[in-house]
Amino acid sequence: MDFNSAFNNYKSGTATEEERQLVEGEIQKSRLIIEYLDNDIMPSPDFNELGDMKKIRHRLRRRSAAIVSVSILLCVAIFLGIFYGIVPALEKVYWDPAETELEIPYTSDLDMTLSAYAELFCPYITINHAAVSRRGFASYDISVSYWNSVRGGSLSYANLTMDKGQLSLPRGFMNFVPANIFENACFPKYPMDTESKEYYYNSLSTLPDYLTIDAAVSFTEDLSIDELIELNEKLQEKNAYLVWVGVRACDESLQMSPLAGMSPFSGGTVREIENEEYPCLEIKGKDRNAENIEEHFKSLLKFSKDRQLMNRSLPYSPFPEYYDNVLSYVEENGIKSYGAYISAPPSVMKELLDSGLASQIWPQDVWIHI
Repeated sequence: MDFNSAFNNYKSGTATEEERQLVEGEIQKSRLIIEYLDNDIMPSPDFNELGDMKKIRHRLRRRSAAIVSVSILLCVAIFLGIFYGIVPALEKVYWDPAETELEIPYTSDLDMTLSAYAELFCPYITINHAAVSRRGFASYDISVSYWNSVRGGSLSYANLTMDKGQLSLPRGFMNFVPANIFENACFPKYPMDTESKEYYYNSLSTLPDYLTIDAAVSFTEDLSIDELIELNEKLQEKNAYLVWVGVRACDESLQMSPLAGMSPFSGGTVREIENEEYPCLEIKGKDRNAENIEEHFKSLLKFSKDRQLMNRSLPYSPFPEYYDNVLSYVEENGIKSYGAYISAPPSVMKELLDSGLASQIWPQDVWIHI
């Protein structure tokens, strides 16, 4: 009997009894063989080995987590090292405007550097305080409060920036004294034309004394410190005062730029400076005698010379040998003034010209004094 024919008939339901018994007998054999293969030949799972595999996977996961954690910690450590170690080290190459290496109470080095610079070269400006905020790598925003002596004086503010040691000043803030504003400050001389001199002189006769004139006044002859002290006392009696005194820094046959000077009679800012290296650098609170005023000017020069690296950050910094040259000249020839910025009523300005003490005036501003 053919099994294939019997199996086909079995599936179609047309198998004879003999064919049905044949096919079902073969099916029973197949079941026994499958059961044998499942239970005897194929090994049953070893549950101990499965447990070990789970442990291995768990260990691998823990190791991977540890590697990730260590990597994150290393990245954080590298970042912190760069931020708190390498970056500050690199920033030390540039001037930090908030540093206080001078150890002056309540004063940053920038305060004193700007203060000395302003007094030497910038009439009407007295630096009060510089507030510094960090903006980025070696980059800072700086807010400077200063006393502006124009029109009787007012507290003013200026916004500065410093980027990688280079200081940027707003236009019109802390500019040098114009070389031609005084007649005899340096060579060549800059006398005012006769027509302008007559115009200003005649105008002084018509202006009322409730006005105040801020002017650059040229002296006919250089004045000594003692003569300046006497002049200031007389001016104060007449509701006038010396704002800034120009100091002759070279022979009259030479050109010296910028013009240098000081404000020995103004209030200034008290910084409690007691320094043998720079005597009378802080003039306020001391006797305004000739010796102290001369020491004050020399200390301004010495301090600025020692801070020359910082001064080079300023847009209008003098050349490096400037301070040595000026110091040498005043130590050899004494301190004398060719002119000054004076704030006074019109009649007092006219008296200066009439007395022959002043050769010319350059008015800078006129305002009502109340």
